[in-house]
Amino acid sequence: ILITLGLMLAINIDVAGRTLFGSPIDGIPELVTLCVVSIVFLQISQACRSGRLTRSNVVLDWIRTRCVNCVACLEVLFDLVAAGMVSIILIVSVPLFLKSIATESFIGSIGVFTVPLWPVKGIILIGCAMLTLQLLLSSLRQIFRLWHQRHQRLHGTEHDAD
Repeated sequence: ILITLGLMLAINIDVAGRTLFGSPIDGIPELVTLCVVSIVFLQISQACRSGRLTRSNVVLDWIRTRCVNCVACLEVLFDLVAAGMVSIILIVSVPLFLKSIATESFIGSIGVFTVPLWPVKGIILIGCAMLTLQLLLSSLRQIFRLWHQRHQRLHGTEHDAD
C-alpha cells in the first residue's frame, strides 16, 4: 500500500511539475516501471491464495455442472502446470539477480537519476518462490479434498462425535 501511495504521490507531483513549471521530476518513469513490477510480485501469491487472480471460469463452470470431480482434477493440473512455469521463471531469474548485483546494474541516467536493479530482481525471486509454494499448496489441498471425498463415499459418511 505504501509503495502504491508513494508512487501515486510522485506521479501527481511530476505531472504538476510538468504542467505548472515545465520541469518534470527526474526518474519518475523509471520508478514507475520498477514499482509496478515490485507491486505485482509482492502481491501475486496472496492474490492466488485468496482466489483473486484473473481467470475465466466459463469452461470450468460448464464442466462443474456435469462433473464436480473433473473440475477439481483440472484445478490440480492447472496448479501444477502453473507451479512448473513459475518455477522456470524463478530458475531463470536467479542468474539475472546475481548478475545485477555483480555488475551493479541500474536504471536511469548517470549523473541525473539512477536506481539499482537488484532489489526489484530480488522481489521477483521472492514473489516467484512464494507463488510456486502457494500453487503447490493449492494443488495439495485440492488433492486432499478429492481423497477425503472419495474416502467418505467408499466408507460412508459416519463420524462419531466425541
